[in-house]
Amino acid sequence: MRTEAFWVMDDDDESLAADLGLGLGAEPARVLAYLLRRDVDDRIEEPRARVLEIRLGTGLGRQPVIDALSALAERGLVAESTLDSQQGRPPKAWSAEGTVETAIRRAYEERADRLVSALSTDAATDPASDPSGEPLRVGFNWLPNGLQVPFYAARTADAYGTSRLDVEFVHHRGSRAALEAVAAGAVDVGVVGAATLTSAIQRGVAVEPLAVLYQRAMAVLYTTRAAFGGPLTGSEQLRGRRIGLSPDTETRLLAEVFLSQAGVADDVEILETDGEEVEALRSGRADVVAGSFSDPWRLDGEADVETLAIADQFPIYGPVLAVDPEAVAPDRLRRFLAATMLGWRAGRADPTLAAGRIAAESDADRDEIERTFRTALSSFADSKASRTDGWGAHGEDEWERLRIALARTGRL
Repeated sequence: MRTEAFWVMDDDDESLAADLGLGLGAEPARVLAYLLRRDVDDRIEEPRARVLEIRLGTGLGRQPVIDALSALAERGLVAESTLDSQQGRPPKAWSAEGTVETAIRRAYEERADRLVSALSTDAATDPASDPSGEPLRVGFNWLPNGLQVPFYAARTADAYGTSRLDVEFVHHRGSRAALEAVAAGAVDVGVVGAATLTSAIQRGVAVEPLAVLYQRAMAVLYTTRAAFGGPLTGSEQLRGRRIGLSPDTETRLLAEVFLSQAGVADDVEILETDGEEVEALRSGRADVVAGSFSDPWRLDGEADVETLAIADQFPIYGPVLAVDPEAVAPDRLRRFLAATMLGWRAGRADPTLAAGRIAAESDADRDEIERTFRTALSSFADSKASRTDGWGAHGEDEWERLRIALARTGRL
């Protein structure tokens, strides 16, 4: 009886697949990573692989492998050939085209092109140049913090410079301010909460989503057992409670959606906290408050912190890149997105350098910045859509669900 050995992916291959997945989606990325690693591993005499070898090496089924090979061949990332055979019809085999770094750049560039091409303006298909030579201005929705690691990592690695872009970071206090800066032309791309963006679009503001940075909203309702009188495990416990919310914020919009969807909006008392949520809890003025996922960390010195993640109850996109598609040359947007994906890759591999640059511009501790980014990465960055389509994925069904939810709160 004849036996045959097959090469299978290891941890290094999985890391490469994750990098490629930003541009390709998970399954094509696994197939390409497997073929690229076969090509550079000196222990493997024949870099070309049959479908059976790819299936066993990647752990994917036959049809996903065939579909992935077809998609990769269409992009020019793999090539089909035939192996020499002494028996019957020569079997087909597949090999990667180009180097690892070339494949990653091409995957990111194509992903950027698809995101820009989804914009509604006809100009999105034009290969426009950048005649102005002016910086591309990115307006963040808050001061320097851990959620911005991919952008600072792209700057640290000179990904923007390599992409022939001078990128300027501008920091605003809140999604509404960042959105207004986009609408006014003060910045070219804004980081804006999905609920704030949806509300603005419904009001007729000329902005559109370009890419979703984090696939799940990061807002939470939180309290302590001392303030609440016991553990907080579900939305029904909120009836009759005082909930502290800051006015005119993305967090407030998300909390209102949560309360509406949970059916308890008419049975709670809303208190204005004006950014002093922790003090409202400690003073006993509020039973529960809303904030970002990292805000409860400020209560680390207090026992029994309780949280309800809004996205666990109702799926909503997190921060989004928003743009006026008529105001920015499509080619600039493509280069910006591809470079930002390189920054995402670099930051995910090691956020230390980017966190250090953010710490130098803020009062935050570098370890706290890293903790924020790593938590956001593991808890809010992934979705079925991003695994299928790649980084920045978003779809009309999800936006429509958010529009309907906001309308029910009276916010549209």
